[in-house]
Amino acid sequence: DPAEDMHIIRKGEFEFFKIIKKAKTSRENCINIKEKLKKSKIANYGVGEIFGEEDSMKGTPRVSTSKCIQNGSIILSITVNVSNS
Repeated sequence: DPAEDMHIIRKGEFEFFKIIKKAKTSRENCINIKEKLKKSKIANYGVGEIFGEEDSMKGTPRVSTSKCIQNGSIILSITVNVSNS
């Protein structure tokens, strides 16, 4: 699905990472799907930082995943309506 929201961190901290496939092995058929995926850390973002704006402006799928790493974190989400016409 195309990204539709951008976010501003109001409080706390978030970790960003990509999920990538591990290299194939000879025992690939015996490994469940979780073991075939690996997290690759991109960055940590804190108060005042914005994320998701590029993907939402382009209307492309998100390229990374985020995880709250501080209790009580708050983000402000803004829906971006980009028309292709």
